[in-house]
Amino acid sequence: MPTTKEIYDSSIRPLPPKERLNLAARILSDLTHPDAPEIDFSYDWSEEDMRDLTKYSLSVAARTL
Repeated sequence: MPTTKEIYDSSIRPLPPKERLNLAARILSDLTHPDAPEIDFSYDWSEEDMRDLTKYSLSVAARTL
């Protein structure tokens, strides 16, 4: 059976940094919340995300002006 270092060196290290960070987040999430649903790591913004961002941006602008 390969060691964790061997697995890391052969399979994980060659991944792009973004994918390694995604993997690290998944491992930490699994360790801290084993029964939690899988985290959505999508980099796409939903309509709800855009509405929330717009609402927040406008509230910050209203407070600062």
